[in-house]
Amino acid sequence: MAIAYGCNSAQIKTYQAQSVLSLTPGQLVLKAYDILLVALANRESGRACKVLAELIDALDFQYGDFPIGLFRLYRYCMEEIKKGEYEVPTKILRDLRDTWAQALAQLPDEAK
Repeated sequence: MAIAYGCNSAQIKTYQAQSVLSLTPGQLVLKAYDILLVALANRESGRACKVLAELIDALDFQYGDFPIGLFRLYRYCMEEIKKGEYEVPTKILRDLRDTWAQALAQLPDEAK
């Protein structure tokens, strides 16, 4: 853990909260994928499933087949993780994360 000189833990938590609150919706999804991939690398199934549940909750099913497909992928990954299988979910979710990052990079700054 890095030491922040001159800052107490309350200040650090405030800074972390503000940095998350300043993210756009697209950046929040990317951050969720990043947290999810770290959880998978550390074999933290509970944390990984919590992040997947948040991603599922964020889906807007008004947009047709795309969110339904993501829902099915997320659910499949969650089932595999609960069985202790991490390799395939990690590949699927890393590919989704990378695709999301590419899509965000192509958007104008005000749309991210």
